[in-house]
Amino acid sequence: MESGTFATHTPMEACQALTAVLAKLASRQYDSRFLFEVRLALEEILANAFRHGNNRDPTRTVLM
Repeated sequence: MESGTFATHTPMEACQALTAVLAKLASRQYDSRFLFEVRLALEEILANAFRHGNNRDPTRTVLM
């Protein structure tokens, strides 16, 4: 899998990045259970980053 970094400022941008990551994993034939677990983990990580790390400040960047 190619590596990369997504820089996001809003939860909507993070959702788009998460969708791209999951699409890449799906294209590599990972099963649906694994994709669910990855989605759940990343959603929780991103929610905490925006809520606690950035205090919901859209001028700050969350890297994923």
